Amino acid sequence: MNKRDYLVKTFSRTKRKDYENYILTAIWHKLDNMNLKPVSQQYVKRPNGTHALMDLYFPQLHIGIEVDEAYHQDNQKMDKLRMDDIISAVNEESIKDFQCFRIDATESLEEKFSRMNDICYQASA
Repeated sequence: MNKRDYLVKTFSRTKRKDYENYILTAIWHKLDNMNLKPVSQQYVKRPNGTHALMDLYFPQLHIGIEVDEAYHQDNQKMDKLRMDDIISAVNEESIKDFQCFRIDATESLEEKFSRMNDICYQASA
């Protein structure tokens, strides 16, 4: 599979989540690094035997990105537990420098751009 087809398939996994798709593809374009291989909806096995899906993962950078859409506002406690499980699972895989960034999709466009710029800056450092 060529790079274009891989990227189309990867980002199409978010096609029913409009804000998530917009934010994740914007981050991909801002990073502007064709050597990266983003993985959307990365499967992560949780300690209790269930699984979670990380919105976007860059294995080469050890960076995960979670987009909090409007429905996340009502599930903040569950989201925190889920995020803790993801971080624990990744650390168990010996990825000690893993970082996970969150973006609130309900913020203004300016706030989202600022957050995306921060994430891209840290990813490039």
